[in-house]
This record gives sequence, structure tokens and C-alpha cells, in this order.
Amino acid sequence: MAEITVLLNNEFPIQITSFKSSSTREKFVSTVDLDIAFANELTSQDDIYNTALMLNDQHSVVCIYIDGVRYFTGFVESANDSEALSQYSTSVTLKSKTIDIMQSTYIPINFDRINGGANFLTNGSINFLNILKITLQKLGWIVVDPEGSDANRRFAEYNVISIVDKTLGKEKPIILDNKKKGSTTERLYLDGTRSLTKIKSLKPSKTESAGAFLMRLANELGLILTTNQDGDIVIEEALAAQEPPLWQNFTKRIEGNTEYNNIISIGINRDRSQIYHKYYRIVYDADEQNTPQENSNKQNNFRASIDDNARKTRHFSYNASETVNVQKQITSQEMMAKTMVARSHQLSVVPISYRYTTIHDLQPKPQERKIIEAGDMVYVYIESLLSNEIIDELMYISDVSISYVKNNLNMTVKLVSPEYYSNPSVRPRKQIIKQRKLSAI
Repeated sequence: MAEITVLLNNEFPIQITSFKSSSTREKFVSTVDLDIAFANELTSQDDIYNTALMLNDQHSVVCIYIDGVRYFTGFVESANDSEALSQYSTSVTLKSKTIDIMQSTYIPINFDRINGGANFLTNGSINFLNILKITLQKLGWIVVDPEGSDANRRFAEYNVISIVDKTLGKEKPIILDNKKKGSTTERLYLDGTRSLTKIKSLKPSKTESAGAFLMRLANELGLILTTNQDGDIVIEEALAAQEPPLWQNFTKRIEGNTEYNNIISIGINRDRSQIYHKYYRIVYDADEQNTPQENSNKQNNFRASIDDNARKTRHFSYNASETVNVQKQITSQEMMAKTMVARSHQLSVVPISYRYTTIHDLQPKPQERKIIEAGDMVYVYIESLLSNEIIDELMYISDVSISYVKNNLNMTVKLVSPEYYSNPSVRPRKQIIKQRKLSAI
């Protein structure tokens, strides 16, 4: 039985009857729905009034704790009140603090002109972290160090936020060229080669919110922008395969040693609608450092990556944002094939506990194990009878759904292979694949 605590401005507790939440690695905002009921016999009218007053205050910060561990930080986005003779109830929808960034239509200034570029530019380049900080400051946010002395302000003050950079110090430089009025970034391919990729724009379009702009730019840099339980902004590599602790796992065995199974139920979705036999890379925007566009298209039409597991009658071509040599082209097409397969084969599991459980008591203090979060990497061993397969690999948690009713907490987790995020062209955050008619070969 889990203990749920809800605090307004990290100080004033409110009692809830149920809640459900969803968070995903593919979105910038987490959502929680709360049901709150008051009874006159147990709660004074003054307490009901004061709680409602704070819930209706747009500046109030709401924090949710599960067994004392912070799970959510955000705002009340909408509320539905109901009153009877002796009972009062309200249902509220909470959004993580990043909702204000997603809904703001502020257009950032030209980053290369801030104070002459002296504070943010080095040798004509600027990194994504600084662009994010500049945008937040212009939107009225105060950015604090998550480990600093004033870090707790973000749980009580609506306009205070932190940035958690998980890119291991990689600055992801963006090279600004005022003469050509364009920007480029260096991209690293799986085969170790590098190329310069054009960035479409360092300014949002007229219909693009500040959050959508930052997500698009992150996508073009091979990054993912998410939020965590503290309401912070988290910058991650799209594919950062770091092996998790051994106790951080999901296990389901049909036979043999089933003692350490920690999955109640499992769902496997196999969608073959995005599986193709041949993958073609079509380049429409040639850059000046590579082969002219006409020659590049001829190359691409005679090169393809093959997936022998798919029907030979299915072909797929996709638009590439830059021209590349033949080796890079093949590498990118192989990434495309792996990514499409990963997206077609997804798992949903219901774990025994909302915290990670151990298989060999490897975690010294089980009570301190973290709550499962979207973006975590876990080890998965599953024996599936219906799909006649064994899954034995590292996987990402892409989605987490939690429901809490009558003191019982239930969780469902969506798992995807690391290749799910390996190719920026097909990352769910920004879908730029287009089905195109292939030329005859």
C-alpha cells in the first residue's frame, strides 16, 4: 500500500481520493489527474475555502510524493468543482512546469546578436544549453542549480526551474554563419564518421511555440528534451546506452527459476505496417561541401539497405537533410531500418512494484530504490509464449502510467529498444519521414 502526499507550494497538504498520471520520454510535459473530496464532518469550511483558494491560484506549485519520494512538480491547468449539501469535491488536471514553455508563443531574439555575441559565442558557435538558458530568461524564468543552496525554491515558486544536462558535457555546438544566414551542427554517425548538418532555423516559425522550437532544435542536434519529477528540464542524448544497475530490471520467466519474476502482466504489440524490405535515402538539399544534388540522387537510387525479414515487395524512401558519402548513406539507412523495426515491436508491462525490485538483493537499501521514470534504461528478460520469443536486452522506458484508487497504486510501463531513438529522422518527437514514389531501378 502506497502513501500519497500532495503539497501546495511544498508546504500545505491536501487529501486526495484518487489520481492517475502519465509521463513519456517523447513529450516535454507530464500530466496528472487528481480527484479531491471534502466532507463537512471531517473538514472545516475554512479549510475547504483556503485549499480551494490555493488550488485556484495560478502561481501555486503542486508537488506529489509517493512514499516520501517526489513524483511530480507542476501547476493546476484545469479544475472541475462539484458541490452538494454536505460534500464538496473537485477534479483537477495538473501539468508539469514545462507547460508554460510549450504554450508560450514568445519568439527569441537572434542568439548571435546578444551583447554582440560576446557572452554566448565562442569562435562563431553557440551550444544548445546556452540557447535554452537564453530562451528561459527571456520568458521570465529564474534558472537555478538543481544541487545549489536555492534549489528548493523551484518547489514553492512558480517561475523557478532547473536544467539537468545528461549529455556528459557534450556541448553540441551550433556554428553560426551570418554571411550565409544559416547554421550548421556537427553530427556523429554510428560508423564514427562526422558531417555538418544544416539547421533549418534558429528562430521559431510564426506558428511554433517556444517549447516546440526548443524540441525541434534538440531533435536536429540528436538530443531529447524532457522533464523530470522535480519539474526540471532534462537534456538527454537521443541514444545514450548506459548499462543500468543489475537490480534495475524487469523479469518474466515461464519455466525454471521464476522466483525473481517481477512482472504481473505483459502486452506485446507487433505492427508490421512500418517494416520494409528496401530503404532508400533521397537527398533534396545538397550542401556545398559534398557532391552536387543531381549526382547524389543518382547514387542514392542505386543504393539501398536490405531487411530480409520483410516482404520483398515493400520499399521505402525517405528525405535526408544533407548529402553524405556512400558509407554514411549506408550507415544512415541501416539506422533507419533498425529504428523502424524497434518502433514496430513494443512492450507494455505491469510491474509488481512501482519501485525497481531486486533479483539477487544487489541493492543495499531497497527502501531507497527510485520510482520508475520515463527515460530510464532497464535490463529486460522476458519469455513470451504467445509470440514464441525470448527478449533479452537493454531497453528504454518510454512511457509510465500510474493510477491510485482506494490506497492501491498500479503502474504500467512501456518499453522500447534503444534503436527506437537512434535515428533523428524517425524519432517520434518530430516525424519527418515522407512516403515517396520510387524511381525505377
